[in-house]
This record gives sequence, C-alpha cells and structure tokens, in this order.
Amino acid sequence: MVAARELARRGHHVMLISYSARNDYAAWLSDSAAEYVQVRRRGLLRIARLLQIRRLLQRGRIEVAHCFKEPSSVWGRMAAKLAAVPCIFAGARGLTRQGRISGWLNRRLTAGTAGWIVNSGAIRDYLVSTHRFQPDIVHVVPNGLDLQGVRAVDRDDARRRLGLAPGVPVVAVVANLRAVKNHAMVLRAARRLKDQGIETVFLLAGEGPLRDELQSMAKELDVADTVSFLGHRDDVWDILCASDIAALASHSEGLPNCLLEAAAAGQPAVSTANGGSADVIVDGETGFLVGLDDDEAMAEKLARLLNDEHLRRRMGLAARERVLKEFSVEKYGDRLIRT
Repeated sequence: MVAARELARRGHHVMLISYSARNDYAAWLSDSAAEYVQVRRRGLLRIARLLQIRRLLQRGRIEVAHCFKEPSSVWGRMAAKLAAVPCIFAGARGLTRQGRISGWLNRRLTAGTAGWIVNSGAIRDYLVSTHRFQPDIVHVVPNGLDLQGVRAVDRDDARRRLGLAPGVPVVAVVANLRAVKNHAMVLRAARRLKDQGIETVFLLAGEGPLRDELQSMAKELDVADTVSFLGHRDDVWDILCASDIAALASHSEGLPNCLLEAAAAGQPAVSTANGGSADVIVDGETGFLVGLDDDEAMAEKLARLLNDEHLRRRMGLAARERVLKEFSVEKYGDRLIRT
C-alpha cells in the first residue's frame, strides 16, 4: 500500500488488488488516486478469484503487475499471464520455504516473469542459493517508511498514557506473538537483566496464538512484573516514542518494519541476526545484532545501552538519520521505478 500511494502520487495509474479480508486498505487509500479493489476467495481451486483478477487487470489496461508476496506471486502471475500483462514481477517478503505445489507453480511461471522484487539482501541470497534463481533477476527494493501519519509525540505524555513510572527504562518489542518472533528469548533476556539488578520494563505490543503460553513463561521466570503484554495496539508510535530501546528476537525476517519505525523514533535496537534485520541495523553504530536464540548476548547488549545514556542517544540519532535517508517512501518509489 505504501508503493501504491507513492506511485499514484507521482501520477501513475495504480490499482491495488487484495484478496484478504484482513487487509482492507480502502480507508488508508481514501485520499490517494490509487484504486483499491478487494476480491473474495471462492470457487473450486479459487478459479473465480483468478478470473476476477484477470478481468480487473484487463479493464485497467495494466502494463506492469507486481505480485507482492506469497501466495500472490503464484495467483497474481497466473492472472496477469491470462490478462496478457506485458511486464510481470513476482515478489517475496520473507525467508519462507515454498510448498511443493507452490514451488512447482513458481518454477513453471518463471519463464514469463520479468524478475523478482524482494525487500532485503537476505531474501535475494536465499532465492539465489535455494531456488537457483539468476542473481540479475532478483532486485532488492527495501521497504519505504511512510511518515505521513507520524506526529510529534511528547515522551513524558506518552509514558503517562502508558502508565509508566517516571525515569524507568523501557524496551519495546513490536511483533505478533507467533513462534517465528521468538518472544521466549526476550523473556529470558529480561530475567538476566533482573538478575543483574537492572530495572527495566518490557512492552510487548502484538497479539497472537502464543499469548497465554508466553504469559505463563513470564510468571515462571518471575518477570511478569516487568513485562507487559499490550496486545494489538493502534498507538505503536506512542509506544516507541515512550521507549528507550527496541528489541526483536525473530528466527527469520524479510525486512522488519518495526525496526524501521523504532529508528524513526530515534531508538537504537538490539535484534537477532535473522536475515533482514542486518539490512536495517548497522551493528555497533545504530544498534546491535546478536546470534539467534542467544538471550545472554541480547541481555548483554541491552544492559550496555541501558547503562550508557550517551551511547543510547548517539546510536538512536544515527538510526534515525539512516532510516530517513535510506528507507523513505521517496527512495522506495525511486527504486521501484528503476527496477
């Protein structure tokens, strides 16, 4: 949707097609010239959806189709081929293994694909090494951060709204409570900080199937008093502005928007070297990268930042400068058009 807004702003005819009821972008695009259409999943093998997308592409006289990620990289390309769209790009946004059927379909569709658009070097390397794609057809276009809705937030006011005690250090973790996000590592790191006598509050923003399990784990580790499970939030920007550090413990990431947003809020981050995080964090300059599932290293880097306000501020400013320079929507649009 960021791409749709930016390309429409530049005068291009843009049609955003979605077939997930969870992704209703109508309100978000209401002030944009981009056209938004939601199609339904229905029919044998979703043939009705495929034909509906073909009709939309033909009606709009679409010249370039960007099939954003799985499963649209399969269904979208099939529909685009049926609609005789002259230029078709596939897309991938994460380090996920393809199923047997989708993998077979992707290989069959490759001959008519102009290239793949991915959002991190880690995904490019994965496609080249695992699926043996030629490097010159895999184009890295990092996410663009849309700051249109970002407003100036008074840190003290944000902390009061969140019920935070004055002066308490805060670590924000913005991620759905799913296995791949590995919140258990964050909880173990919180236990290590508590053992060191470092007063810290962890704000976990996100909902998911592991909430009950993680809350039980927090009680077992005796960190329930320092870890707050906030659930789904619409005030993530407030949470980040009220925090001192961002953390992410994922096993795998494409390019995590939560780290881009934290950097825009001026927060350094500590993240696992999970693929895409390395495209956001310059280790030792804008934050720290640690090994997968290495809660000891995460606790050590968090402690270093929490105990050194000067380092925290310096890294936060560097993170903000980098994200505004390298991950703006304008730069995102430039990269898409060049591709």
